[in-house]
Amino acid sequence: METSSLNSEEMELQQMQLDERELHKKCLALFEKLKKHLGFIHRRLLLRYLEELEKVINERVLKYGAIRIKEKEVQAIKEIENRLIQQQESLITEGAAIEACLVTEGASLEACLVNEGITVNDNMGFMKCSRTELENNSSVTPFSRSEDENRSSDKDSSSLVNECSSLGIDADADIRSSNDSNTLLGANENYSNIIFDILDMDPNRDKEHDAFDYEKQRAFFASLINNLKCNVEKCNEVNREAQQANALLTNELERYKKKEKHFAKDMIIESEYYKKINLLNYEISYLRSQACEKDKTFAKENKKFDEYVQPLLNRKNELENKNQEFLKKINDLDNKLQKARQTDQTLRMLLPKEDNVNTGTHGLGFENQNDYVNPSLLNKAKELAPCF
Repeated sequence: METSSLNSEEMELQQMQLDERELHKKCLALFEKLKKHLGFIHRRLLLRYLEELEKVINERVLKYGAIRIKEKEVQAIKEIENRLIQQQESLITEGAAIEACLVTEGASLEACLVNEGITVNDNMGFMKCSRTELENNSSVTPFSRSEDENRSSDKDSSSLVNECSSLGIDADADIRSSNDSNTLLGANENYSNIIFDILDMDPNRDKEHDAFDYEKQRAFFASLINNLKCNVEKCNEVNREAQQANALLTNELERYKKKEKHFAKDMIIESEYYKKINLLNYEISYLRSQACEKDKTFAKENKKFDEYVQPLLNRKNELENKNQEFLKKINDLDNKLQKARQTDQTLRMLLPKEDNVNTGTHGLGFENQNDYVNPSLLNKAKELAPCF
């Protein structure tokens, strides 16, 4: 009976060990599987977040560099535009000042020339009268010849005065430069000096001296006309250059305005990019919050798993301790059984053949080889063999 109970205990112990091993293997497999799955999910999420962050950072760096370049271009364009506007305004003011100066100088020159022409005509008339009076005392032929010369001189002086007056009108209409005022003033002074010389002429001079004076006046008026024509050409040249510069400035202004329109469009596109970047930042923050929540849930699940695994580990330790105890008991029982078998063999050897034949193992109290030894038989064996 005791051996059967031991066998049943051994079977139960072996079954418990097998169950324990299977449970341990299952728990370890589940733990490894859960650990791998959670680690894989966590790594995958982190990699995805890192890739998205890297893309966003690269896009922001590129866009920031492009924005800085465009801002510098716009600042340069604005500076150039302001400089061109200032140049255009300065040219306009200088042109207006030149025009006003030329108008005033032309008017004064015209008035001066008209007045001087009138005085010349008066002087010429006075000289004519004086010459007629002087020549009345002379012969008739010289008188007629001097009269013809006086008429020719009157015609020449009147033509010169008319030419000067017309030239003054042309100068009033075309002259546009302020740099020519000094030459005009010098010409006016020279002309006034000559007029004063004409007024101071003695009516009793010779005809040769009068002819020389007329030639001198004619040369002066011709030089004055040439100077005025040169001044008019210079003023026209300056006006043409100013018009060309104005055309270039207007073209540049139009080009800069077009660039400004393109920049406004680019700014609108950049504002849209900024909106998209803000949305991406919001998504990134949302994903980070989700990652934090998942980390928290993962930590909670780890705690739950630890709570679930800890009793299993405790149970495992208990089963291992019981297994050690059972192994000790089994070893003790094996030793006892070995000793019992040895005693049985010795008893069979020591007992007489009749007792062995009549009684056998059953007579000696052995039901089978795994049973304990009967104490009476052991005592009898001790009596027969004191060494045992």
